[in-house]
Amino acid sequence: MKTDQKAIYFLTADTLAAARNSPHLEGFRKQGFEVLLLTDRIDEWVAAHLHEYEGKNLANVATSAADVASAIETPEQAANESAFKPTLERLGASLTGKIASARCRRD
Repeated sequence: MKTDQKAIYFLTADTLAAARNSPHLEGFRKQGFEVLLLTDRIDEWVAAHLHEYEGKNLANVATSAADVASAIETPEQAANESAFKPTLERLGASLTGKIASARCRRD
């Protein structure tokens, strides 16, 4: 588990294939966070009653999307990046030495 990972993330599903293909994992994959894929029926009950392990909280990926929201690129963000690319390049060039980079804000 990465040292900057805030919690032990898990995802419950009926099958391993369903868990691996879950859209909830997109941001966690991009951040490089490890996620436990739980496919046994008892796992859901255990995860609901076990809140932490060795000082780390257990968190369901379905409810922890805010932890990786910055890594998930939406179609609007992609459109903004391409629409403002020339402006951002000019800003970056004109402010060289004063800023590290110019980019669109992700809200």
